[in-house]
Amino acid sequence: MRQTEVLEAWVEQRSAAADGLQAIGPTLYIGDRPVACWLDRADETGAQIALYALRMGRSWLQSNIDQAVYAVRGTSLRVPCPLPSPTLVQHAENIKHLVGGWKQSIATTARSTRYAWGNFQGAQRKAALAKLYAWAFDLPEPKFNVSRDELSRARRNAVASRRASKDAGQSRDILRALWRGGRDLRHVFLGPVMLRLSSDRQTIETSDGEKAAISTVPVALLWGLACECRQQQRPLIWRIVSERPRIGRWSVQMICADGSMQIGCHGVSFAEIARLAVTLNLR
Repeated sequence: MRQTEVLEAWVEQRSAAADGLQAIGPTLYIGDRPVACWLDRADETGAQIALYALRMGRSWLQSNIDQAVYAVRGTSLRVPCPLPSPTLVQHAENIKHLVGGWKQSIATTARSTRYAWGNFQGAQRKAALAKLYAWAFDLPEPKFNVSRDELSRARRNAVASRRASKDAGQSRDILRALWRGGRDLRHVFLGPVMLRLSSDRQTIETSDGEKAAISTVPVALLWGLACECRQQQRPLIWRIVSERPRIGRWSVQMICADGSMQIGCHGVSFAEIARLAVTLNLR
């Protein structure tokens, strides 16, 4: 077994081992040192929370963990003590590190308008991650202390930087229509995820190249929940990971108030879900 296979097993919370790297349930070890773990908690979007160490000791491992967590649309927190049940002292170390990252981003934003908007957004994300860590372990919300002057300068620089930024987009309507018609375009980015049935009508396919046998998908249940959430304008979030419905190797993290779903790393619109439901004669 290769180390990459151990990492895949960790993502699926199975046990595996190779070359000193081992996955035991939700925790990944190098030797007997824990370097990453999944928590049985998810953030407000339904993304499962993963903790991983500041230093891995293996150059390839950190980037591979980043990619693995991103692939299943998880939320990762880099902390000194990545344990599923830290002590109070270890909690304090982890929170100090997370809050310190926020302070550093605010200081960088306050010094210059260059990249200030991106730095300010990064600071907001770091603050949210520190709060998320505290929530995941039922701890008091951390305190963020910087001078009022520094925070004011950071905000001014961020506003100035944002005014100078521009966004661009590109239409892919023709390629999307070809994919809907049955073309194989797996190496082309087609934008928001689309769904279709395979030619034998036994498999659900996504425009991102994923496939799931219809026999393994609770389609009627999920369609009913999507309609209910949309009608009530209220989301349904499975914050306890072990309770989530599964579609192939992915789990349903959240059904949004508009009826769209977060499934693994895929966000699927209600329009796509409805299109598939019509094809399957669901009501």
